Amino acid sequence: FLQKLNSALSDAGAILGGSGAKGTWLAGSHDIDIFVLYEYRKYANKSAELSDFLEPVLRKTFLRTKIQRIHGSRDYFRLLFAGFIFEVVPILKISKPEQAINITDISPLHSAWVNKHAATIKDDIRLLKQFCKANKLYGAESYIGGFSGYVLEILTAHYGSFEKVLKAAQKWKEKEVID
Repeated sequence: FLQKLNSALSDAGAILGGSGAKGTWLAGSHDIDIFVLYEYRKYANKSAELSDFLEPVLRKTFLRTKIQRIHGSRDYFRLLFAGFIFEVVPILKISKPEQAINITDISPLHSAWVNKHAATIKDDIRLLKQFCKANKLYGAESYIGGFSGYVLEILTAHYGSFEKVLKAAQKWKEKEVID
């Protein structure tokens, strides 16, 4: 998928993102996040148009594939390819969080942070994600009101293990701040 997409992109580059890039995906999960990075200097003032730049490239590259445009903080695209659901998100290529124009721009920095601070506890992260999923607490969407995967990764890194997160959570008060 990446090879095919990158060969079609003339002014950007696609990378693996999300739990795939962090090695924290759940078994049986068939969705893959792909980030298409646009150079900051050239596209920062066109941030609102990144989805419009990416859409025709996707439609031309994956001709016989249904491509769904999904409204988000910046629109992204969902398509089925080789039995997997790909979510393709256009972002600005940034090196510091302060450069982000849209929250999605920070996503590759999230991956780097998790890979640096939680490299040895990825099994614990997956266990916490699965625990939350089984208890209908996994997913930051408003209709779920649960924990995002990234928050669960941060909590596991902060406390050091699945078990330590659960023990700490028993003592959390409403609106607990963890910093």
